[in-house]
Amino acid sequence: MRLHAGRHGETTENREKRILGRSPGHLTEDGIAKAAVLAQSTVGLGIDFVLASPLQRSVDTCEPMPKAKPGLLVAYTPLLEERKFGSWEGELRKSVDWQGLWESPDEPELSARIGAEPLDQFTRRIARVVLNVHELFGDTDKNVLLMAHIGVLNRLNYLADPAAFEYIEYPNAEAVEFDVDALVRNSRELLGS
Repeated sequence: MRLHAGRHGETTENREKRILGRSPGHLTEDGIAKAAVLAQSTVGLGIDFVLASPLQRSVDTCEPMPKAKPGLLVAYTPLLEERKFGSWEGELRKSVDWQGLWESPDEPELSARIGAEPLDQFTRRIARVVLNVHELFGDTDKNVLLMAHIGVLNRLNYLADPAAFEYIEYPNAEAVEFDVDALVRNSRELLGS
């Protein structure tokens, strides 16, 4: 099995540097155009299955994929939704302690104060996705694409190598490949399974 993950197409809110969280988001014209390019790349990457977030910006990004590759199955799971950011959703990143939600030792208190999903809970949710996908496709030659959000990609990045984690500004409508063995190993360790 090979595993790629991609971020949805650019939204109006991304362009404004707003925190979307569980908000639907609205793709820009550029976001729509790049979603079409990403759909074509599913052919070149040999994607066999897409598992996606059901948030509207992700759904809109996935919409052209089966047209580009007839027969491509796209399924949705709330496990791939972006992290909930509570009262900060809709705020400009620069107006809040955005990095504190990802890197501060005080993150649990900050998350509780604003009603955000705690980082450890979010990480465990994404680890469950990794293990579920591996259970379905791990012993096959299938190539799976997870279509989601910047927070999800950063949790995958964390699970790939927790000791070397750095938050990355993943570009919209691009897919990156992750080391499945590392993801599975670290997800099992995190979840104790």
